[in-house]
Amino acid sequence: MLASVLNSRVAVAGSLHVVRAFVHLRQVISAHGNLAGRLSRLEKESFEHGKNIRTLFEVIEGLILPPERPRPRIGFKQKPK
Repeated sequence: MLASVLNSRVAVAGSLHVVRAFVHLRQVISAHGNLAGRLSRLEKESFEHGKNIRTLFEVIEGLILPPERPRPRIGFKQKPK
């Protein structure tokens, strides 16, 4: 687009670089087409593992931390009627 607006060697060279970058990107994507599917599967698996790891840490935290004891009431004890 730049070369169509500006008629200079720099504009033409810039447009050529942009086109070459897109051609290279298309070649990389076509050469590694299965890579996108594998990344998607890996992302789903890591999400499942993340949930399992989070649950594991919650259980471990529950075992490490002492259970909360009920606090004694402060004040005078009332006599039962």
